[in-house]
Amino acid sequence: MIYLDNAATSYPKPQRVYDEMLFCMKEFCANPGRSGHEMSMRSGRAVYETREIVSRFFNIENPMRVVFTKNATEALNIAINGVLKKGDHVITTSMEHNSVLRPLKTLERNNIIELTIVWGNYFGEIDVTDIERSIKKNTKMIICSLSSNVNGIIMPIKDIGRIAEDNKIIFLVDASQGAGSIRLDVQEIKADMVAIPGHKDLLGPQGVGALYVSEKVEITPIMQGGTGSRSESFYQRNFFRIFLKAEL
Repeated sequence: MIYLDNAATSYPKPQRVYDEMLFCMKEFCANPGRSGHEMSMRSGRAVYETREIVSRFFNIENPMRVVFTKNATEALNIAINGVLKKGDHVITTSMEHNSVLRPLKTLERNNIIELTIVWGNYFGEIDVTDIERSIKKNTKMIICSLSSNVNGIIMPIKDIGRIAEDNKIIFLVDASQGAGSIRLDVQEIKADMVAIPGHKDLLGPQGVGALYVSEKVEITPIMQGGTGSRSESFYQRNFFRIFLKAEL
């Protein structure tokens, strides 16, 4: 068999991936952070060690600012719906995946945000000056992919990140295409949030992803449920806010 669909999901995975997943499932796959027994503690250590690996790979300063998700689509929905509020303006590009455009268009349809889509040229290339000209007083976020899933062009995210930083606008990068094969340094590109899938260029299994959220961004959880702490409370705790206060 010749497999030509690696942009959607990489295959085959390295043998080490299969071995490590089986080892985890057989030896210590318990609920991390939910119990005090040995398997749970070992699972918790594995989760934190993975946060550290992800942080080193993408030059993230604080591993506790890495959230694990089931894919980049979930990460993008958390970033978009967890940050944007009524009256915010968002700038994105015509080259974005539907995991970006559909959440944004839904918010726009519901009269929650204003949306500007910057169109590229015949090849989809974006002129960053068009992004800069689109900034308004209420612009809250700029969203751009690392690389297009349609034609593979690499977006000028470093220049866009500089524009976002200069104007104190949150910069969200969709790294679904390229994370693992294109160098990605969150500090260098001035990214405030980055959505990362595990099953593409990182050669991981399906059902894993991550979202990096910088200390400058306050994000509201879009799901409520068990966390393994303060179970007596009826309300979800904002752990990012707790960690930030602890650092201060």
